[in-house]
Amino acid sequence: MSLAPLNTPGRDDVVLRVERRRPARERLFQRVVRQPTGELTVDATPWLPVSVPFNDGGRDLPWQPVDIPAHRDLTALLKASRALTALLPDQDAHYRVTEAELSRHELAGLLRPSLGGGPEYPATGDEGGPDEEQDVDVQGAVPFHRSASVNGAAVVVLRLPSATSSAPRAADLLCLLADGEDGGLRGSDVIASSLWWSDDEITSWDGGSVVERAGRAAVLVRGTGDEIGTPVVRRWPSTRRAQAQLLARWVEEQNAEVTAALCWEPLDPTRRRLTARERFRWEEALAGVSATVEVMDPSLRRAVQALLRADEASLYAGTRRALLHPRSPEGEELYERLDAVACGGALGELLAG
Repeated sequence: MSLAPLNTPGRDDVVLRVERRRPARERLFQRVVRQPTGELTVDATPWLPVSVPFNDGGRDLPWQPVDIPAHRDLTALLKASRALTALLPDQDAHYRVTEAELSRHELAGLLRPSLGGGPEYPATGDEGGPDEEQDVDVQGAVPFHRSASVNGAAVVVLRLPSATSSAPRAADLLCLLADGEDGGLRGSDVIASSLWWSDDEITSWDGGSVVERAGRAAVLVRGTGDEIGTPVVRRWPSTRRAQAQLLARWVEEQNAEVTAALCWEPLDPTRRRLTARERFRWEEALAGVSATVEVMDPSLRRAVQALLRADEASLYAGTRRALLHPRSPEGEELYERLDAVACGGALGELLAG
């Protein structure tokens, strides 16, 4: 559906517009306007025949103020206004948002689809507690049973498993956007990433995995580059410790323990075990590793790091010991593997431990 430009003459203060349509060939418009005071207010039209044109940003439509408390933050306003975020069974809904105010993915995560009058939205995966890790195959995602979009990207809906009810609940529905280059689902901000790449003269490849926020209580885990795979949705726990546990398991699943240790742990932190020349060679070898693991929140990354360190038998802990004691047998073995990669060896053999 083609919508008029959001910022129209005289209405460049409109930060969100919604067009809703009913089968009876009626439509109404809603808009959020930023006032000169900085407050956000809401206007809406009554239901109008679709033959009534939307010209010049709707300047001539019969706008009426909506009785919603004013906010300065668009997210807070949307959380307080179901009239703006509801996806109803008898209506199409098309949103156009100024992304400087709120990203399209964040807006999608705030939408509230109705259970009535639509498909069953079958849940996939095991039932579990609110802080238990569980996968939901995104192949179970279905388009909203009416047409819905945000900035032109289609809205699809997943139903997350519930620990308390086998019956569908509106609170378990999750909206995502199908706006990837491949038409795949995308979340909003990146929580963590594990990436590897090569751009030498012979081959060029890249891959990895990213964890993206998906709505208020879930994350989307998807592959990148040459490792697209099948993405899954997991509940995002409410506690920092459970979040760290989820990400630590994700690092292990991605076979990224060695990479994480190389990125997060210091080499000879006392600076007593290596000569200046030896340190230079180590640092040169480490710089040749074309792989990274990142957790964007520093405090959450430290919590993940602590969990990975705790298992002394893990690849992460072994790599950490090798970096702390580079002249130990573990350290010498790690340097040989690093040097082999620098000389053209397979990166995968190093990262697999």
